[in-house]
Amino acid sequence: MNISISIPDTHKAVQALEAKGHSKAMAEGIVEAVQSAKLSSEPATQADLAREIGALRSEMYRALTIHGFTTVGTILAAVFGVAAFFG
Repeated sequence: MNISISIPDTHKAVQALEAKGHSKAMAEGIVEAVQSAKLSSEPATQADLAREIGALRSEMYRALTIHGFTTVGTILAAVFGVAAFFG
């Protein structure tokens, strides 16, 4: 028997995670991962666990990459903005 997890107000869930210090991208990734999770009354095999860990790791890397590009973009905009102002 499989049970799906449903978050009725995903926007509120993302806001709550952001309030706890997560970036918007990370919060959205967490909410998406939780909603896509399926619970089962059957025990998981090692292959099941490896597949799920791989999927979560991939989602976390994606969220962190987006966050990294955003940070680099902000820094570059600030540097070039200051250079243009003084330059």
